[in-house]
Amino acid sequence: MHTLIQAFVKEKSPLDLVEALHPTPAVAGLPLSKSLSWLRALEPFDRKTYASPIGWIDKNQNSEFRVAIRYGHVRGNELKLFAGAGLVKGSTVEGEMQEVALKFEVLRNQLNLDRVNCSDDL
Repeated sequence: MHTLIQAFVKEKSPLDLVEALHPTPAVAGLPLSKSLSWLRALEPFDRKTYASPIGWIDKNQNSEFRVAIRYGHVRGNELKLFAGAGLVKGSTVEGEMQEVALKFEVLRNQLNLDRVNCSDDL
């Protein structure tokens, strides 16, 4: 799923717009400052680059950006994969854990990772 946002904007650079839109309500919630404060207090990890904007800008300032809701971090021969769940009204712990497990399974398949070599620290 995605939402296309298309605009012709004067006096703002593409990065100004990216900064204004990041983080999106889909990954941080609303109101933004209250939601981010709540997430920082409750999450036992630093989000680092989770949900970072990724995209391109050409010499004419045309651009396209997306939100990276799954990502990996490589250090030496260690790969850490990250994926999140969207908590909404009616969410259950079991349902969200199943959703995250499915996201990881897709990443594992795309990277041809043997499940035996993967930890399940969800």
